[in-house]
Amino acid sequence: MFVFYLCLLSAAFVCAQPAADTVCSANLEKIFKALDLKIQYETVQYIYNEQHGRFSVNCTFLNGFFEEVKGVPFWAKKQSDSKSGKLVTVEWMTKEEMDRYLEQLNYPPSKAWKEYESVIQNIKSEKETYLQCIDAELAKDDSSGYAKKTVNYNFNSPFLSTLPPFLAKLDYLEVFKEFILNDNQRFLPDYTKGVVYLKCGCKIPVYSAER
Repeated sequence: MFVFYLCLLSAAFVCAQPAADTVCSANLEKIFKALDLKIQYETVQYIYNEQHGRFSVNCTFLNGFFEEVKGVPFWAKKQSDSKSGKLVTVEWMTKEEMDRYLEQLNYPPSKAWKEYESVIQNIKSEKETYLQCIDAELAKDDSSGYAKKTVNYNFNSPFLSTLPPFLAKLDYLEVFKEFILNDNQRFLPDYTKGVVYLKCGCKIPVYSAER
C-alpha cells in the first residue's frame, strides 16, 4: 500500500512540473510584453512629437511604425528609383496627410501609456509568482533559452540612432525583477541605468520614462 501511494505521489510530481513550466513560460512572455508596450509608447510619442514637417510621403519609418502598432502596413511599399540614377525629389507630408495617418493609427501616446502601465500593474499584483518564475530562469544561467537571445530595449529615433540598444533576454528579466518587482518602480528604467545595474549592481539617477 505504501508503495502504491508513493507511486501516486511521484506521478503527481511529474505531472505538476510541466504545468508549472507552462505557467512560468506564460508569465515570462507577459514580462516581455511589457517591454513591447514600452517601445510602442516611445514610438507613438515620437510620431506625435515630430509629426510636423519631419516625414516624407511614403516614409519607410512611418510605414514601419504603423506596422509595429497595427500589424499591417499603412501603404504598399513603392519601388525605389535609386537604381535608375534619377534624382528623386523628397515630397513632405502635408498636415492633412499626417492627420489621416494618425487617425488610422488610432493609438495616441495616452492610450499606449495606459496599456503599458496596466500590464506592469497586473504583473505586480502577482509579484511572488513572477519572482519565482524569474528566479528559476536566472538560476539556469547560460543554459537558459533566454541567455543568447536579445531584445531591443528602447525605441531609437531613426534620424539619430546607429545601433539599437540591445540586451540579452536573460539580462532584461534581471532588470525587470530588480526595478519593477524589488524596487516597486512604476516603469522600466532608462537603458543606461539598466546596463549600469547589470555591470556593477549600482543604481544611478538616470531619466526613466515619464509621461
